[in-house]
Amino acid sequence: MPESSSRPQRARSRARSLLLLLPLVELIAWGDLCSAAALHSLTRSVAFHPSSPSPLSVLSKRQQAQQTRLGFKQLFQPSLAAAGPSLKQHPIVILPGFGNDALDYTNPMKMGEDTSLKAALERRGYNVYVVPIARREWLSVARDFLTRRFWTGECRPDGPGFRWYLDRVRTTVDRVRRRDWPGGALPPKVVLVGHSAGGWLARAVMGDGTWRNETDEETGESTVEYTQDIVQGVISLGSPHYPPPPPALDMTRGVLTYVCREYPGTFHKEKGIFYVSVVGDAVTGDVQADRGTLERFAFQSYEVVCGSGDGVRGDGVVPLRSAYLDGSRCVTMSGVYHSINVPDSWYGSENVVDTWLAAAQDELQQMTTTGREGGKGSGAAERRWWELFSDWPDSPTQDAGRLQLG
Repeated sequence: MPESSSRPQRARSRARSLLLLLPLVELIAWGDLCSAAALHSLTRSVAFHPSSPSPLSVLSKRQQAQQTRLGFKQLFQPSLAAAGPSLKQHPIVILPGFGNDALDYTNPMKMGEDTSLKAALERRGYNVYVVPIARREWLSVARDFLTRRFWTGECRPDGPGFRWYLDRVRTTVDRVRRRDWPGGALPPKVVLVGHSAGGWLARAVMGDGTWRNETDEETGESTVEYTQDIVQGVISLGSPHYPPPPPALDMTRGVLTYVCREYPGTFHKEKGIFYVSVVGDAVTGDVQADRGTLERFAFQSYEVVCGSGDGVRGDGVVPLRSAYLDGSRCVTMSGVYHSINVPDSWYGSENVVDTWLAAAQDELQQMTTTGREGGKGSGAAERRWWELFSDWPDSPTQDAGRLQLG
C-alpha cells in the first residue's frame, strides 16, 4: 500500500517539474523580448500608451524605417573621436540574445539593413560579424531537460542546452581571424558584443581562459589556444549577469549560476581583456500599472531577473543592478530600451552606439597605452553575487565607471 500510494505523489511531482520547461524556454535569458507575444505586448504598450516614456509613435514598420533613414541622412556625422583607430583594429563579433536571430542585428524587423546595429558600426569603420544563429535553434536549450542536472538546478554552459551556442561563437571567431588581413598582418583579437543573454554567454565562451585544447588523433600533437590571445574585450548590452538572490529560481537551471561561480566578474581582466557593461534606464517597473503596459511588463521581468520589480529601473527587460558586471566599466544609457522594436532608442540605435563605443575605446586605451591591467573583479569572487545587489544603485551617473566592490 505505501508503494501504491506514493505513485500518485511521484506523478504529481513529475507534473510540477514539467512546468519548469516553459520558463526555461521562455525566460532563460531573463525574459528577452524575442517571442512574438512579448514583442506584441511591448509594441502595443509603447505605441498606444501615452504615459509610456517612449519616442515610438503609432506608425507602421515601413514608416518607422523611412523616418529612421531620413534621420540618418540629415543627422548622421561619423564620430571618429568617440571611437578611435585602436578599437577599429579589432573585428567586432555580435552575440545574439536569447531567442534572437542573426537577422535582428543585420535587418531588424525587415526595416532595412541600414537600420541595423551591424550597419551602424560599419558606418563608423568597424569590421562587424554576427554569430549565425537562427531563432528556431533556441529550442535546443530544452535538451538540458533530459539531464539530471536540469532537475537539480546544476546545469552548465558546456551541457547540451548551450554547448551548441558556445561552439557557434568559437567557430565564427575562428573564421573571422582566419581571413586574409592587410599586409599579411597577424590575426587581430576580436571584441565580443553580447546583446542580452549574449553578454553572459560571452563570459561562458571565454571560460577558464582556454579557448581550445585539441589533440590530433593521428599525430598525437596537442594544440592549445588561450582566450587572452583571441579576445580583446567584451561589451555587454542589457545583459543579466547574475541570477536572482535565493530563494528565487535561476531560470537557466544553474547555467548562469555556474558562470558567476567559476568565472566571476571581470575574470580575465588581469590578462588584458577589457569589460564594458551597458544598460538602459528607460522603464521603471510598476506593480500597479495596467496590464499590457510597458511598466507592468518591466515589473514582471525585473522580478524574475533580480527578485524585485516594483520601483526598479532598467531597460524594460533587464534591471540596472543585474546588468552591472562587477569590476567592469559600467555605462548607464538614459532613455534606452532593451530591443530593436523601439528603433530610435535601443542599444543599436544611431544616436546610442557612440556612447558605449567611446567607453570601450577608453578602456582599451588605458589597458594598452598605460599597461593597466585593471582590477581583479574580486568582488564577485569573494562575495556571493546576491550580496552585491544591496550595494549597487538603480540610478548611477551616466557613466558609473568601474564598480570595485568587496
